[in-house]
Amino acid sequence: MKELRIRFQSDKTVLDSLSGLKIRLYPEQSSCLICGKKTNLLKTDWKTCYSFDLGEFTLISGSNFCDEYKYFSNKPNQIIKYQSDLATLIVDKGYEVAFDLVVKVGRLRYDDHR
Repeated sequence: MKELRIRFQSDKTVLDSLSGLKIRLYPEQSSCLICGKKTNLLKTDWKTCYSFDLGEFTLISGSNFCDEYKYFSNKPNQIIKYQSDLATLIVDKGYEVAFDLVVKVGRLRYDDHR
């Protein structure tokens, strides 16, 4: 960070250069749990998220599936998907706000009402 400050001469410029970061996450499980074969990409989700530490960033996460045991689920026509667990640790599914922002805002609200 010190090197970046020297290079850009201001914190705002450093933070602006870090904004727009793209984080790509893949499933931790790269093979099928049933047959052990390599899984294939099913779809990729792109989501713009917000964080105190990272600013505005794009979270790209992929879902994989097994060709042979795609519909081996208990529910009919439901695909067994392998997704990154790390993605849900950064931003909860269906939300755009990272957990560090939720905690910070929650802490400020708690201090206000205390």
